Amino acid sequence: MEVTFIGVGEAFEPQLGNSSYLIQSESCLLVDCGYAVPANLFSTTDDPNVIDAIYITHFHADHTFGIPAVLNRWNEDDREKPLAIIGQHGVQKYLNEIIDLGYSSCRKRLKYEVRYIETVEDCVFNEWNFSFAKTDHGKSNYAIRITEGNVSLGISGDGGLTDDTRSLFQPCQYLIHEAFGFEEAMKGHTTAREVIEYAHTMPELKLLALVHLQRDERISRTTDYQKINESETFEVTIPSPGDVITLAG
Repeated sequence: MEVTFIGVGEAFEPQLGNSSYLIQSESCLLVDCGYAVPANLFSTTDDPNVIDAIYITHFHADHTFGIPAVLNRWNEDDREKPLAIIGQHGVQKYLNEIIDLGYSSCRKRLKYEVRYIETVEDCVFNEWNFSFAKTDHGKSNYAIRITEGNVSLGISGDGGLTDDTRSLFQPCQYLIHEAFGFEEAMKGHTTAREVIEYAHTMPELKLLALVHLQRDERISRTTDYQKINESETFEVTIPSPGDVITLAG
């Protein structure tokens, strides 16, 4: 598997885009698609058929409002491949509403099939096994574990760790987790300190990517974030848009 960071910022970060990730193997999955995602995504790939599915962690604007633009652009570019959109119960109704608000004729004019998979139960999509767990967030948010063979990747979406997400992420060698604060975070989010402390309990962890950092702290606490790697047995990275990591077992 390979992960391309499309965006890594929190909701109102002006430069780094909304947090979103392109997971590529034989298939291609986009995780989240906020309002700042389309420009970065189209700069990463202009192939309208490359993405097989989109996973939506939760129904906040910085994770979903890019969907109308993406679907419309792919239609204009003559996408032919069916698209699966995966998410918790209500994702189809929610996305249809924002698509219709953004472009009222979009869904009627689509030349490709959009298929919704509403589930938070373990499931299989092409070569991947998906598992989910609810985080501590203001909106119902489901973290995801993506497993292919002996490689597992965990992605938090937004929200603090819970007993369920701690269990979900245990087998992962790679973890992408929000860290809205370094030591303090607003309600419904978590901190770099808490995520790193938890990461010490993950026996297989090779790499931890901290994303969705509070925009001012990302700058003011740069030195603190840089020092993390000095004392850890696993790699800790603060990715930028366009960064790529290759996942190996």
